[in-house]
Amino acid sequence: MEHQSLRAYLSILYSTPRMKIYINGKKVQTKMFEKTLFQPIKYTYSSTRFKNRAIASIKETEDQLKITESELQKANSEKM
Repeated sequence: MEHQSLRAYLSILYSTPRMKIYINGKKVQTKMFEKTLFQPIKYTYSSTRFKNRAIASIKETEDQLKITESELQKANSEKM
């Protein structure tokens, strides 16, 4: 973000900000530089490969459930 915006760059320019910085008449909200380094950025990663495996596993389980239910119905009908 700091590579694209002067305002973002100036907000973390000093380790202990004491002066007021204005750009186009608007005050820049300064941040403690050490605190911005302390909190890492988290990226969420979702792989379609694992998602496809999970979907295939669910389909196999549902198919097996249907087969088991049909066998149970056959066994119940033969019992009577």
